[in-house]
Amino acid sequence: MITHEKRQAIDEAGETQKAISALYKARDDARIAVLRGTDQAAERAIPGMKAALLTAQKRFGTPAVQLDDSMPPVTALELQRRLLERILPMLDAGHYDEAREEARAYLDKMGA
Repeated sequence: MITHEKRQAIDEAGETQKAISALYKARDDARIAVLRGTDQAAERAIPGMKAALLTAQKRFGTPAVQLDDSMPPVTALELQRRLLERILPMLDAGHYDEAREEARAYLDKMGA
């Protein structure tokens, strides 16, 4: 019989994996949009990226990317994609503290 605590742990693990999968999808969508190189492609990918980064912020405590609205969409999306490239392996491996530190360092370096 599965106890309430075990059920909660299973649900928690499932939610964590779902969040990480959403981050991978946002990264891949951003990669495609950036390769296309058009503002239109980037603008279509930005809402998914924002949602994924908000999920990462809520779920793992990673800082959100604060970008200047005057930044070209392709550039903004590329900066966000690079952030995910840096932290996704750590999040996927369960190294949440290290991912938070890496994200902060990257954002400080970028001035975002």
